[in-house]
Amino acid sequence: MTDQPAYIKFIEKSPLVFKIKKVAPEIFAIWKKHMQKQHPAYQCNADPNTLVQDIKDSFNSALESLFKDSRKDKRNTPGWAIGFILGFVPSNLATHWLYEYIYNQTEEYKELMALKATILYLDFDQTTISKIEKIHKYLIDNKAYIHKDCESVDKNVISINKFMKNKEKQHANKNFSNLLIKYLEKIMLEKHEHIFNKISENNYFPKIDQFFSDNEISDLIKNFQEI
Repeated sequence: MTDQPAYIKFIEKSPLVFKIKKVAPEIFAIWKKHMQKQHPAYQCNADPNTLVQDIKDSFNSALESLFKDSRKDKRNTPGWAIGFILGFVPSNLATHWLYEYIYNQTEEYKELMALKATILYLDFDQTTISKIEKIHKYLIDNKAYIHKDCESVDKNVISINKFMKNKEKQHANKNFSNLLIKYLEKIMLEKHEHIFNKISENNYFPKIDQFFSDNEISDLIKNFQEI
């Protein structure tokens, strides 16, 4: 087992952990109350231990991001590092909780998972891709119209009996296989981004300076620098 990064070991031993355990349910309750007004159809139930881990993970990520070399100069600006942590953590949690407790209950998410399931299936089923490839070639050769139903497709393009009789495994052209999989992944990711961004427009998170003082964050950063 490899060693954990220093910032993860540090946050687990930091005095801030006790504060996180205390305030995690309250922070989530405020977020939940606000978000359920916008999304009343969805249940937002969370395990307290999971919430504590979520907040610890967000502080872990905040420290990791803060101490990147690219932020070395800004870290020396008085108060900047504190503001960075207090801004990063709620933004990170808001995105994570929105995904975890709202987004994955939507019909759009279920539709995207159907697409993802198709992608995963096609990735190891070369026989199906080979059949799709034949239809694809037929449509291109016949200059099929995209916006019209393909009622005129020759049913003999894909002969099920022919495939059943052929005992050898059908292998799709690798270039076509990559084209199909990557295109479906592109559609999935583009639709995910569009849908998630739309849901995120009214995302909310309570200001965490209500729960963590500047002194606590300052001590967190200072103690981290000393390890």
